[in-house]
Order: sequence, then structure tokens, then C-alpha cells
Amino acid sequence: MILRGMEVYQAKQLYDLQEVDLDLQRKSELLQQVEAQLSSNDVLAQAKAELQGERESLAALQREQRLLEGEVEDLDVKNKAFKNKLFGGSTKNSKELLGIQKESEHLEAKISAKEDKVLEMMAGAEELQKDIARREEGVRQLENEWKEEENRLLAEKAELETLLAEYGKRRDMLCDAIGAAELDLYEVLKSKKRGQAVAKVEQGRCQGCRINLPTSKLQQVRMQVQLAQCDHCERILYAE
Repeated sequence: MILRGMEVYQAKQLYDLQEVDLDLQRKSELLQQVEAQLSSNDVLAQAKAELQGERESLAALQREQRLLEGEVEDLDVKNKAFKNKLFGGSTKNSKELLGIQKESEHLEAKISAKEDKVLEMMAGAEELQKDIARREEGVRQLENEWKEEENRLLAEKAELETLLAEYGKRRDMLCDAIGAAELDLYEVLKSKKRGQAVAKVEQGRCQGCRINLPTSKLQQVRMQVQLAQCDHCERILYAE
């Protein structure tokens, strides 16, 4: 009778161990998902990257605008020099004056074209600044939303870690109560059967493979003198 009681206990403990291991696996997978979510926020990262791209475009446009404005200033200085020659009275030769006038007109055309380009750049920069302001507001909103989500995920992470620690302690207690041979068998079957080492017997059927058990096997399970395994799937059989 003592042996029989020991075997009942072992079968029940192995089934309980399996339940704990399955819970550990599920919670571990959930924890991995939570940690993955905490490690990055793709939407926020994309929004920040787009904002940075807009800022870089604006900076490049403003640099180009400053260069062009510098060119306009240089051309304007040259044109003023031509104007001084043209109207200052220092040049008397009509042919030379005509050449100076043409050069001045050419410079004025170049200055006008470049000034038009500067105005286009200023308008483009203004639109970019408005777009950047909108994107900055969008990023701030996403950051606020992410902060709330991050706090929720951190709380979930802490809860999962607490549960895993509790499951780990329960698993250690169960393993201490199970014989070495039975535990080795369980671990081998757990590896082969994707975590399902123990199967319940219900209505004469192994719930692991759904195969009806022969009468002799059912009797062995019911007698509970020793651990019984399904002849079809090899799982340890347990009947409540």
C-alpha cells in the first residue's frame, strides 16, 4: 500500500510539474514579447527619423540660401562698381561706356535670377518649418503615448517576473518530491513531445494522442502500482 501511494503521488506530481512548466513557458514567452516591445518603438522611431530628415533638409536649404545670398552680394558689389564707372564721369569713351552698361545689365539679370531663386528657397524653407512644427507636435504626442505604454509594459514585466519566480520555486519543490528516475523520464518525454510529457486518461482514452487505451493499460493506470506510459505516444498516463 505504501508503494501504491508513492506511485499515485509521483504521477500527480509529474502532472503538476508539467502544468507549472507549461505556465513557465507561456509566461516566459510573454515576458520576451514585453521586453521586445520595451526595447523599441518602431512608430516613434520612424516619426523621429522623418523629423530628423526634415530638419536636415531645412538646414541644407538654408545653407544653400546663404551661399546664394552671398553670391548676390558679390554680384551687387561688382554691379555698383560698374555703375560708378558708368555714372561717375571717370570714363569718357562712349564705346567703353556702352560695354560697361552691357556688363551692368548682364549682372542685374543674374542678380534678379538669383534673388528670385532666394525667394523660392525662403518660401520652401517656410513650408519646411511649418512641416517640422507639425512633425514635432506629432512626435511629442507619440512620446506621451509611448510613456504611458512604457509604464504599462514595465508593470506587466514586473508582474511576469514575479510570477516566473513563484513558478520557479514551485517547480523546485515539485522536483524535490519526485524520484530521480521518474524525473529523468519526464524530462526526456518533455523534450520529445514539445512539453507534453504527461497525458490525462479520460473515458478510456489517452488525451495526448486521442487513442483508446487497451484494457490492460487502463487497468495498469487505475491500479497505479507503477507509472504507466501510452503504448502509442509514450506519454506518462495520469488518471485523477
